[in-house]
Amino acid sequence: MVDARSTAGEQPAEAPAVRVLGDVALVHEGGTSSVPGSGRRAVLALLACHVGEPVHPDAIIAALWPEGEPRSAAKVVQTYVSQLRRMLADAGLGRDALLTTAAGYVLAIPRERCDAARFEDEAVVLMRAGASAAVAALDAVLAGWRGEPYAGVALPFAEEEAARLRALHARLELVRLERLVAEGMPEQALGRLEERAGAEPSDERTAAALIEALAALGRRGDALRAHERLRVALADELGVDPDPSIERRYLELLRAHDDVAAAPEARAADGAAPRPPSGAAGLPPDPAPLIGREAEVARVRDLLARRRLVTITGSGGAGKTRVALRVAHEESAGREVCWIPLAGLAEESRVAQHAMRALGLPEQIARPPLPVLIERLSRADTLVVLDNCEHVADGAARLVGVLLDACPGVAVLATSRTPLHAPGEQRWRLPALGLPAGASPDKVGECASGRLFVERARRVDPDFALTDDAARHVASICRALDGVPLALELAAARTGGLALRELDSRLSASLVLLTGGGAAMPRHRTLRAAIEWSHALLSEPQRRLLARLSVFASTFGADAVAAVCAQPGADDAETVATLADLVDASMVERTEDGAFRLLETVRQFAASGLGDEAPDLWTRHGAWVAASLEEVGAQLLFETARWYRRLDVLILEAQVAFDRALARGDAELGARIASGAGWSLINTGRYGLQCEWSERIMATGAVRSFAPDVGGHALLIFGATATIDGRHGIALARLDDALEAFARSSDATGALWVDYWRAAVLADLGRCGESVALSRDAAGRAGGHPEIEAALHAGLAEALAASAVDSAGEPRALLDEAARADAHARTLSRRAGLEEIAARVDMTDALLCAHRGDPATALERCAAELPRWRVLGRGNRLAVALIAAARVASDAGEAGRARELIAEGLETLDDLGWALPLGDAVEAAGAVTPDPAAAALLLGASSACTRTHRWHVPCDTARAQRLAHERLGPARVADLAAEGATLGFDALMSAARAAVA
Repeated sequence: MVDARSTAGEQPAEAPAVRVLGDVALVHEGGTSSVPGSGRRAVLALLACHVGEPVHPDAIIAALWPEGEPRSAAKVVQTYVSQLRRMLADAGLGRDALLTTAAGYVLAIPRERCDAARFEDEAVVLMRAGASAAVAALDAVLAGWRGEPYAGVALPFAEEEAARLRALHARLELVRLERLVAEGMPEQALGRLEERAGAEPSDERTAAALIEALAALGRRGDALRAHERLRVALADELGVDPDPSIERRYLELLRAHDDVAAAPEARAADGAAPRPPSGAAGLPPDPAPLIGREAEVARVRDLLARRRLVTITGSGGAGKTRVALRVAHEESAGREVCWIPLAGLAEESRVAQHAMRALGLPEQIARPPLPVLIERLSRADTLVVLDNCEHVADGAARLVGVLLDACPGVAVLATSRTPLHAPGEQRWRLPALGLPAGASPDKVGECASGRLFVERARRVDPDFALTDDAARHVASICRALDGVPLALELAAARTGGLALRELDSRLSASLVLLTGGGAAMPRHRTLRAAIEWSHALLSEPQRRLLARLSVFASTFGADAVAAVCAQPGADDAETVATLADLVDASMVERTEDGAFRLLETVRQFAASGLGDEAPDLWTRHGAWVAASLEEVGAQLLFETARWYRRLDVLILEAQVAFDRALARGDAELGARIASGAGWSLINTGRYGLQCEWSERIMATGAVRSFAPDVGGHALLIFGATATIDGRHGIALARLDDALEAFARSSDATGALWVDYWRAAVLADLGRCGESVALSRDAAGRAGGHPEIEAALHAGLAEALAASAVDSAGEPRALLDEAARADAHARTLSRRAGLEEIAARVDMTDALLCAHRGDPATALERCAAELPRWRVLGRGNRLAVALIAAARVASDAGEAGRARELIAEGLETLDDLGWALPLGDAVEAAGAVTPDPAAAALLLGASSACTRTHRWHVPCDTARAQRLAHERLGPARVADLAAEGATLGFDALMSAARAAVA
């Protein structure tokens, strides 16, 4: 992120300076002294408006006397300047602070010595950074705003400058409010956003930030009303509709609002919690305008109406993704659309896994990805868009073949520079944009390439006019670039610095030189030549940064660029400014969420410029990824949802960095990447990736040679991962090795986390007495470490409560100790702000009511806790919470509610492919099903299934067993129980879901 040190605070507050924010004054060590005399103040104000630039005496006279100057005006100005020169020198700004030159008078002080100029410079840097600007940096710059600019100078020039600075301040404040919302602090932004929206009801950007803040706070109804106020204001004032991105957000909120409202009815109708609507999964916003592609979009849609696999081919930069995106948005009105971007994916073997992640599906513990994708996509009429397939074409072709065979309702639209060569593929090559039929303004404006060039040129120069002379050059440029869209955009981006005539001449000469004089070039050579030409116009620092940016696999923020790509000794502001220059030159794209990216064509070109520094850049990138993941792991317990979002952004970079590290033989860096995010990969449904990373690092055999802290942490996470699929022996062995590594590094906290996970494994193995003893001992040694102390007490409470379920004696003492441990964990977690542990102990406390024989109260409290786990759990903990709540509902006599909860719990387990808690799940399903045969089958199966001690609560199955014996007879019950004990995960999941449907 752009950091406060790089933008604000460079000029000490007590240093001599000219202050114009709040008043025109001189600031020095002794305090503030105003410049006496309104005339002198006005002259100083005008010079401050142009600090470092000459202001002609005639301009000063016109500014001071806008309605006509007196005869003595020139003499008066000379007197004011002479007096100001002495005052500035006396204030400590030097004898040369005000110079007389042939061009006029110059306030010759550094810009940072004028608070308005400093504010403007720092504000511009931060606004260029956008979504990468740190809130602290924004606060530091905004703190320099001391009041009304040019107060006391009641002249038109000062009023105009003050209005410009106020607008800049307002924009910067809005950036800060947007960052607060984006970084999970919407409550801090809400009040000011509401004030701004009330004052400027048609300001779309303010309204969009307000809508996001309200949505983040769970106030969907208020967010929808904020949208309606914006729509009415825009219609009344301008006669237009809100921006399409705001309309899309409105529809998302409306659907979510409708889902919440309809949920009780849906549950009542089918007995199961409904899945959220799929909508357009992962579909990016459609930026406008898409120029000159109307016929191509219609053609692709026509092909999709007749063929199930259409591949748009064409050279890089031809606009394949843009056309596919527009097609996807138009198709989404009539069917589900799933967008799967493949750019940045390095391994063909991971295409299916990557597709699952793009669709929001968790990676499976018990199943490979393809069956899960098939199940997900076989439910509806669906268009799957695979974008940028060329570098993983074989893997994409295999996925497409399987999906089309197994899912009759699926059609696939792919974009690739080369065909996929999949069965049934309809290939369609995207043509270049039409070229001008003549060189007149009318002919240029009629063709798509001309319109694109003019539209992009006007982004750089709003006054760009298509005169007769300009049209001749635009037509020449369009023909030279063969109508390739990206090449045209690169050329148009240069109109701000080159005259059109010069641009045409230099571009044509360069193309001939770069292509060996060939008149008819293939379009990929045209684009390559255009990129080389645009690259040659960059400064050396810009070229160097562009090459280094190729190290990123996907989108990246300015903070990442500063950390990975900055020159030694360069500050963040300098690097971000160079990045902004590359955006201006169209070599780097800015995404809607404020991040940056390289088009794949540009990225490949840029990578060729890395040369010998590539290994060093890969190492820096890997170290940045590792540090970022370690930050996620360290902060996850405090602001869980926020850091899950951060992990989502990092995951593709992490995969690439991990593979590079192992390819270079740097297993230790790979281990940092594989373990840095802690438990978050599991919690966010990425078990497959976490398990793959763990096993690949272990297979190197190098873990014992790592630095003890790295090796210990890696073994800790790899051991914890093995507990998920029941590999308890492997888990204990790895945890033992982790304990040894932590002993070598004298890491007491690491050793305590080993004890935490060992206790969890022992409890899952049914050795609850050993688990409780270990947790008690570790908790007694954890004072002063609130995170691990809270986690140990939370785990101790769960193990004690699980022990009480199967206790042969009096469980009261166990439950009393569990309540004490849980209360202690609650105190610690709330004091330290441990969001997830606080939710966990609250759920345990609710379940303790059921342990004490009050399932009705327990159910009521569980119902209040489950929404938290739908946000925080995102996987394993949510599944266990739902199963526990279902068992409580069963014991409370709420069979319908129990079936509803177990259906959602089974759905979550099925999404995860997770078998460990299946024993409790199928036992609960058997207890509440009205079908005695299903009850016998499931209750028999439950005895053979694995279980977890986590939130294990009683569930009375006596009534279900009695009814089964009465209606079926003991022999039939025994046969069904034996059959249930043989069922695999999928068959048992189907039987349990059918039983509670």
